[in-house]
Amino acid sequence: MQHTTKSETVLMAFKRYIDAFNNCDLEEIKRQLNVDVEILFNGAIASQGRDTIIPDYDSDFMIGKQVEVTRGPVIQDNGETVDVDVTLVATTPGIEVVQLDVVYKYDVSSMTQVRHIIDNVKKLSS
Repeated sequence: MQHTTKSETVLMAFKRYIDAFNNCDLEEIKRQLNVDVEILFNGAIASQGRDTIIPDYDSDFMIGKQVEVTRGPVIQDNGETVDVDVTLVATTPGIEVVQLDVVYKYDVSSMTQVRHIIDNVKKLSS
């Protein structure tokens, strides 16, 4: 019998999250986000709480935004949390292409994302 480590479990959850985003699967995204999830942008809290954040996903889905992991994921096991560190390219048809670094912090006990740390956002094209 093969044992799955918590890092592997988080990695599988992260991949489901990216797939859910690209497939506009709001129910899977809700399952992934902790009710008290925080979004940090350049070191400051930009948004807090799953119910506050969910409308942003709806907006992204309506404009056809897609994301692709271009670096990582790099997994860091911190004991009670596991970080998934990636670089994403977000493409919105007819609008822009943006690159950003994101650390998704997962709470291991609930296997939900408790924080998104977003840095180094740069526009690649429009």
